[in-house]
Amino acid sequence: MKIRYCLPAIALVACQPAERPEPAGSADAGPRAPAATVTAAEFQTIRWIEGTWRGSGGGVDPFYERYRFLDDSTLLRETFSDSSLAAVSDSTRIGLRGTRVVDPAGDPKWQATAFDSASWRFESLEDAARAFTWRRATEDSWTATLEWRDATGSAQQRVYTLERFGG
Repeated sequence: MKIRYCLPAIALVACQPAERPEPAGSADAGPRAPAATVTAAEFQTIRWIEGTWRGSGGGVDPFYERYRFLDDSTLLRETFSDSSLAAVSDSTRIGLRGTRVVDPAGDPKWQATAFDSASWRFESLEDAARAFTWRRATEDSWTATLEWRDATGSAQQRVYTLERFGG
């Protein structure tokens, strides 16, 4: 089974490790954070993620993603099969719906629970033990940090580094 953290997944993405971490019940994970309240202007602070990126880390082969705004309230994430960027292998839309930023069609579904000008945190609507954070490092790099609990309830984390790709 593959995991889709990357929003919708890092992507929200190659944030799709080959092995899915064992799910932990919501009771093991504690309460889920409430959805962040986001205005249309605040949603624009995620624009730093626009572009094409090469991801690495987490013990997976390099992966390639593109993020672009379709309009003022919808961010499209596309994952590519390889560095040629010729074939989209997966895509998802992250949208501002009312005052919430969500990926309602994802598997699992995600919502933003915290953000600032350089980072966005998303938590699963289906499993309180799963979350990921996108954090801007420089103009040309950012990290995606995935969090989950394994079958024993131990907190786990995997970090991917994404660098701007000219492809």
